[in-house]
Amino acid sequence: EYATELIAALSHLIINTNDNIGFFFFSDAISNYIEPGRGMKHFYFFVDLLTNTSNYGGKSDFNMALAFAMEYFPKNVDSVIIVSDFLSVNRETEKRLSLFSSLFDTTLIQIRDPLDITLPDIQGEIALEDPETHQQILINPKIAKASYEAYARERQLLFKSVITKTKADFLELTTNKPFAEPLAIFLKERGENYT
Repeated sequence: EYATELIAALSHLIINTNDNIGFFFFSDAISNYIEPGRGMKHFYFFVDLLTNTSNYGGKSDFNMALAFAMEYFPKNVDSVIIVSDFLSVNRETEKRLSLFSSLFDTTLIQIRDPLDITLPDIQGEIALEDPETHQQILINPKIAKASYEAYARERQLLFKSVITKTKADFLELTTNKPFAEPLAIFLKERGENYT
């Protein structure tokens, strides 16, 4: 829901500046690839797809999404915004994203839930489910917290080490804080850097 609101707000901003928006959804497959278009009819079509929950779920393959975009994006595409949790990033991503960001003005917006970073301080056990395999395990947050946080930090450090070797701009958001202010500041600073 957080990502949907963010993407809808960004798309509305882009459409209102008389620019085109195109899009696709990705998991371990590509769906709903729509070439860039303009106007409110195009925007509302996009929002309808954004709010359709059947467009979400499954494994995530960021590298496959980059390969698809490089092959199918029209030549006149200047700028690409990728919104994801980027949990599937690996060392192969570094090469692909480096090439991708040399072809397109690339902005990465990472959305993380607080539960992606730490476990809650609660008594008892909680069930964790792998979003890709749907396997569940019961854990005691007090016992698993340190290992869980170390793994989350390790994944985030990998992601940041990958993007620092590319030309992509980066904004990190968390779902427990509104996106309007950090997004406005990011866009303002980005605009100043390109003038």
